[in-house]
Amino acid sequence: MRDVRIELYRCLCMAGVVMLHALTQGGYADAHRGLDNLMTPSVVGFVFISGYFGIKCKLKSLLKLLGVGLSSWMVLAIVSGRFNSSFGICGFWWFLWMYLALMALTPIANTLFNGNSSRGIMYKALPLLLVVFVWSYAATKIPVLKTVVPSVNGFSPFGVLTFLAVYVAARVSRLYEDRLQTKWLFMSAVVSGAFCWIGFYHYNSPFALIFAGSMFYLVKRMPVANVGGFVGKMILAISPSMFSVYLLHTNVLGFEMLRKMEDSLMASAWNYWLMSFTVSSVIFVVGVVLDMPRRFIVGIVARKFNR
Repeated sequence: MRDVRIELYRCLCMAGVVMLHALTQGGYADAHRGLDNLMTPSVVGFVFISGYFGIKCKLKSLLKLLGVGLSSWMVLAIVSGRFNSSFGICGFWWFLWMYLALMALTPIANTLFNGNSSRGIMYKALPLLLVVFVWSYAATKIPVLKTVVPSVNGFSPFGVLTFLAVYVAARVSRLYEDRLQTKWLFMSAVVSGAFCWIGFYHYNSPFALIFAGSMFYLVKRMPVANVGGFVGKMILAISPSMFSVYLLHTNVLGFEMLRKMEDSLMASAWNYWLMSFTVSSVIFVVGVVLDMPRRFIVGIVARKFNR
């Protein structure tokens, strides 16, 4: 049984990713910095969910992930009428392959959590967390420190080792979940969110990790009644499409559509923030709709094999 609150967080993360791209890809963000920085931890949030529940490297899971990628590519190719290399979807494959690589590495990461005390797990996980969230982040993002902190090859903000560190951090946080008081989670979200807003953000940022993790636990602790009824049904209906929405909009076609919409609305003297919200909402809904054929086919196949 899926937890509607976790699915809500998944949807919020995807909405944040689309908003991030609406704020940055159209070329109008330079004079309005802040909100786009705060949306960057949305990607971290996706990986945090995986870390909290854990990933098992199974053939079925790998095939499912590849299936989502292949179906998304086919939809994009059909919509565009382009089936060759000129399609230009490098950004499309990045997140897919990052997740495939993460899935391949999780058996190694999961050994940290087998038969060890919480203190032992922390000591074993600490070197990876320090290298990614302190050393590599300082070497790439903090102006005062990046001139004196050596860069670490392989631990870039966009590398699979950063994703692995987020995964491990989420697994570690679960060990201490009972000690995380809601009031402190709220304060952590406010403070870390403020740091992200002013520029201390990225996938390997400790502030992005704290913000994504704090928001995860705050949403997870919401009373179920707050997301029940029709709203809850809608969340459960669209949440399985979130990874496809990411793949469908993070490509040359998605960004072309985004830029054309933004140019048109800004030429009509739309407010920048209203324009960004409108464009991101449209992109989000279009992504969900384009994923419906895959969901329909998967549903038919699942019912056939479950008989």
